[in-house]
Amino acid sequence: MNPRWHPLWRIARLPAPAVLSILLVLTSVNAGLGLSAAGRAPVRRSGESIWALEVQPGRAQRILDTWKEAKVLHLAREAVAWDFAFIAGYTAVLSIACLAFARRWGWFRRWGLRLGWLALLVGALDVLENIGLLQMLLREETGQPLGDWPVITAAFSWPKWLLLIPFVAFLPVAAGRAYRRELGGRPAPARAGAPASG
Repeated sequence: MNPRWHPLWRIARLPAPAVLSILLVLTSVNAGLGLSAAGRAPVRRSGESIWALEVQPGRAQRILDTWKEAKVLHLAREAVAWDFAFIAGYTAVLSIACLAFARRWGWFRRWGLRLGWLALLVGALDVLENIGLLQMLLREETGQPLGDWPVITAAFSWPKWLLLIPFVAFLPVAAGRAYRRELGGRPAPARAGAPASG
């Protein structure tokens, strides 16, 4: 796979301080978006979570009925809408971080490039999952049967969560090794009293 085809490759090729600054800004924005995507307090106080609706199709009707009784369906729908922005944010963070390591050689490049593309797939699965969530919320509001939407939503949600595991493994290890290589490549500071070379 040619990294130049990746839509975020140009950003990942910026100087390291610029890439780090972009990642910090995106992470800060994502923190706020993530809180919004989790749902407002009335949704959380209902005892049911949007995450449970994603991954537990057998409980979908019960969760939606609980929200309907608590009159928070519109708030759950709002949270899902915020999640689309969160998806764009975390997909960009994962892609840029992995592609930044792909600028190096060896396993950094191989895995960084693969995971940079994989982040786009994770984001696409999350978008499809959100479409399923919106369908279920709409059908509950209009009194229509849920049909196969709980199963369809879970079919996109579970692979998404599983595909996030390689990122959890790669990024901390890659960051640690890159940091050690940087330290190893720097000249050791001269000791006091040591004769100057040359």
